[in-house]
Amino acid sequence: MRKLLLTPKRIILGIVAVAITIFFVWLLFGVAVDLFLPQRFAAARQTWESQRPDHYRLRVRVYGFCPPPCGSELQLTIDGDTVTEAGQRATFLAASDPQNAPFESIAAADFAQYRVADYTMDALFKDAAKTLANVPPIYVAWSADPIYDIDFDSQQGYITHFLISNCGRGLLGPAIGDCNWGYRLMGFEALS
Repeated sequence: MRKLLLTPKRIILGIVAVAITIFFVWLLFGVAVDLFLPQRFAAARQTWESQRPDHYRLRVRVYGFCPPPCGSELQLTIDGDTVTEAGQRATFLAASDPQNAPFESIAAADFAQYRVADYTMDALFKDAAKTLANVPPIYVAWSADPIYDIDFDSQQGYITHFLISNCGRGLLGPAIGDCNWGYRLMGFEALS
């Protein structure tokens, strides 16, 4: 029986073969890997809860395929976990001229229609916790699996961006246009 000799040339060829295989699997099936998302989320939430201001203002842009206020930017003043003031402007106006696109005030009677209570930071954390509840520490998403893209403020822990995408990836993945939803914080200010 012949012994298999591991020469440097064979090792390099093996590494190249594995790299090429990984590339083609990614190209065809759109594999995405996220490491330690539940742990990062828990750490950010703990930071937020330990430093959470009682009174704050945030601006959040909601986008993707979702019900109103999708396609809008909201400006909310929050006291505790209650929205006390709210304003809205169209996202395309805010993007083209953010300095001159004013927020239109939303009457307190219309808060439910615009779902402003869904965008307090505590509500965003609750929704993200529910969405990410079954995500394992090492999350491998194949072509049709959802991808969770979430970022946090490094100092105060609040969510700065959250995107859920089911768009499909890779050449063999199903792709549709109306397949994601998310929000991005455009500003955050502690008022007390």
